[in-house]
Amino acid sequence: MKIKIWRYLLFSALFLSFSACKEPVLYDHDLLTKDPDPLTKSVQSFCDNLLAEPIQNEYILYFKDSILLESDIKKPVSTSEIEAVIAELEEEGDTPIKHCMCNNMVLMQTPAVDLQERVLGAESKLGPSGHRIGVVGSNYPIIFGPASDHPNEIFDVFSSTRELTPRDKKVIVAIVDTGFDLNQNDLQNYLWNNPDEMDNIDCITSDLNGVNIITHTGNSFLSDGHGTAVAGKVAGLPLNPNNPNSGYPENIDLQLMDVKFTHHDQATLFDAVCGMRYAINQGANVIVDSWGLYKTERDPLLEEVLLLAKKKMVTVVAAAGNHTNDNDVECSFYPARFAEISGFENVISVGAADPITQSLASFSNFGKSSVLLVADGVQEPAISPNGQANKKVDGTSIAAPIVARTISIIKANNPTISHLNLRDCLLQNTLSDPNFQTIKNGLLDADGSILSCQ
Repeated sequence: MKIKIWRYLLFSALFLSFSACKEPVLYDHDLLTKDPDPLTKSVQSFCDNLLAEPIQNEYILYFKDSILLESDIKKPVSTSEIEAVIAELEEEGDTPIKHCMCNNMVLMQTPAVDLQERVLGAESKLGPSGHRIGVVGSNYPIIFGPASDHPNEIFDVFSSTRELTPRDKKVIVAIVDTGFDLNQNDLQNYLWNNPDEMDNIDCITSDLNGVNIITHTGNSFLSDGHGTAVAGKVAGLPLNPNNPNSGYPENIDLQLMDVKFTHHDQATLFDAVCGMRYAINQGANVIVDSWGLYKTERDPLLEEVLLLAKKKMVTVVAAAGNHTNDNDVECSFYPARFAEISGFENVISVGAADPITQSLASFSNFGKSSVLLVADGVQEPAISPNGQANKKVDGTSIAAPIVARTISIIKANNPTISHLNLRDCLLQNTLSDPNFQTIKNGLLDADGSILSCQ
């Protein structure tokens, strides 16, 4: 055994000095500045700049699929129960303004001045403690930043077109992101096809290759390329002619599910969690979350959807964030922070490494407990949408799907692998280096991890 040693969507090594606002506007290009020296800045000043604040006059009802009674019998949560809760809240002056799929999540608007008090009041409508049919939480903006372009670093495009060989294994990876270009040539062999698209079981139409959570329809691709780059990395794209192991194993039927949850570079926690629930319901084996938000406590909505993913044997790969922040402290980046919390073994948090310096990338968040491993995330080749030239990008956003690729191959080869065994395959095979002492383990060894899990 080897020695252990957001968008989120922020590809750039520039750092976003972001002040969360009450409206869900996520960033301003004019606010891009470098963070202060991480050794001198205080946690409090960091939180003042980046800590997410609830969107005023909004809260989220998250309804469970079922509840466990004293007799250990699971009782499905019925449509009539959901409708009764919503109707009772409407009588008190609140209004449903958005739903997720078949009302399994509802975004409510309230005239209440004290949002926290209103959230607690809504929670009381969900039944007795221990047998509540859902949870209530605030809505938050998700952190995004513009993708970095390196016009002088454009490189040759190597097509992934190849002769199709028999694929005796299958894995579905959901890209919960900005949406990816379904017409991108290199991705054509890897699109997920919804077998239930005609049945409309999730109250969503035309979701043949995925969903646009904003419109509740199939993908309507409008993006700066973040989602396309992330999807490409899962498939091992762009191909490297000098590396025979680039690309994706030809005997595995990799299916990329497109889950778009942003609109005009804005997104909220409601849409992100809704997108994750869609992916889980549709049978994803792996979810890639290259986005997040800073909080000082666990969010109940993220907690519920991650536990649902765990129950359904879905691995969630989350970017650790790009603000040189210690994610072990109170103010940390979610959902990546869940990786260190007991009971969330299905969450894998990923930082970014600089392959030139062979150390943690200068912008990457870290944490000796909360950041499990790193993968290359500096000047990393990435495919682009709309026929544009491939580019090199930076960020934990691009490191996360590199790890997701390895996980997807492991799960295709070993579909029944447990969350704990999968973690062991990854973490016990990381490459040791003193430069990675600020994270839990080390640099991803894809080949070693895959071999040890066979």
